[in-house]
Amino acid sequence: MGGGIHHLCFEVDDIQKEVDSMASKGATVLVAPVKGFDERRIAFVDLNMKNTKCGIIEFIEIHQ
Repeated sequence: MGGGIHHLCFEVDDIQKEVDSMASKGATVLVAPVKGFDERRIAFVDLNMKNTKCGIIEFIEIHQ
């Protein structure tokens, strides 16, 4: 396995919209939106990219 980037995180306005968009493009939802730290919702998706060591994306919702 070795080292490298585990995942990337993006802050988004509408987490459900982003997760749904990624899923419609073939990503696997690993963790559907749930309450995370600081009362902000988080979610994880796997892009299912075979030729990269970083296919996991975390979304965190911006405070409204």
